[in-house]
Amino acid sequence: MRGKKYFSIAGYPHKEVRLAEKMQLKAIELAPDFAQAYAELGLIYAEMYWEGTDPSEECLKQARSMIDKALALAPHAAESHQALGWYYYHGLRDFGRALDEFSRVLELQPNNAMARASMAWVQRRQGKWKEAIEGLQTVVLLDPREAWYRYELGFTYFYCRRYHDAIALFDEVIDLHPNTPAAYLVKSFALLNLTGETRQAREALDDGKACTGRTPQLTWFEVYYDFCDKDYEHAFGLLTSPGVVLHPNNPDSSDYYFMKGACLSKMKKLSAAEVYFDSARVKLESRLAQSSESAALLSSLARVYTWLGKSDKAIESATRATRLLPVSADALTGPDYILDLAMVYAQTGHEEKAMELLDYLLSIPNFVSVNALKLLPEFNHLHSNPRFQELLKKDNRSAI
Repeated sequence: MRGKKYFSIAGYPHKEVRLAEKMQLKAIELAPDFAQAYAELGLIYAEMYWEGTDPSEECLKQARSMIDKALALAPHAAESHQALGWYYYHGLRDFGRALDEFSRVLELQPNNAMARASMAWVQRRQGKWKEAIEGLQTVVLLDPREAWYRYELGFTYFYCRRYHDAIALFDEVIDLHPNTPAAYLVKSFALLNLTGETRQAREALDDGKACTGRTPQLTWFEVYYDFCDKDYEHAFGLLTSPGVVLHPNNPDSSDYYFMKGACLSKMKKLSAAEVYFDSARVKLESRLAQSSESAALLSSLARVYTWLGKSDKAIESATRATRLLPVSADALTGPDYILDLAMVYAQTGHEEKAMELLDYLLSIPNFVSVNALKLLPEFNHLHSNPRFQELLKKDNRSAI
């Protein structure tokens, strides 16, 4: 139980995952036949692999080893099949087999909220957005006091451009659990997409700072909104040292160097900007050498190459990211890399290619809308293009 306090797949981020691992290992030491501890440890290793805490194949093997022990000790226990489902989901990205295991859990425990939520999370990645929403609505009814389920339903509404519904859910999350940084961040970006300006989005960030303090992810949003508003001096003042700013989906010290370089470039201090961009490049290339199949790293590197004037390398890197994780393989994360490629195209003079991708993105669920496109600084080069102006006339409607 102490281990589960440190780690739960119903609550992120898992800052204390190593402590959770130690607790479960201690539980197994005290009770070598305790199947639930093996299942929980398997879950922990699968998440460590997925989140990048330990992306090694050895970690994935450990996850399967622990889950196999749980299944051997308790083959009909819901916890064993739940863990196996997450191994297939976050370990192997085998969504079909993951759903089979979560369905098995529901056969054993029909009102298991986590199993139903897990199915919904998998269905989002399969592009089954309607089914995912219906599943998460049921989960909220089954476990109304769990703030994270409400957050996930709100997040799903947000991706489907149902911004009013999303914001209402994020407000409920904040009422239940005010110290949930992600609720303020996604609410903020939902407000930007809804209103087409940064004022209310910034107010949501201020509410977050009042409750949770300033976090590196929150600072990333504030700096990004400064770029939207062309307030580069203020953005520069927030970038005081590495670690103060982290991209929510790909936290890395390179974010600081990249964003500081962008500020300096906008402030016409080009020589200093190049030094920071090159520092970001070195860090990302070093990480990529260890994880060559990381779409997130490739996309981040593509943005750096763009600002360094390495257009061909930027396009190559961003394109490779879209091929490693296409929308057909992951409807939740895949569009992020399509958007990054569109940004690279827009900033390297390939305007028609950028708009083809933007037109496609506006037809599917993802985190960008017509209102956001009016503001996002990466697309400032397109504002004089008649086709881009036509895109901006599209309805900001729900994607499902």
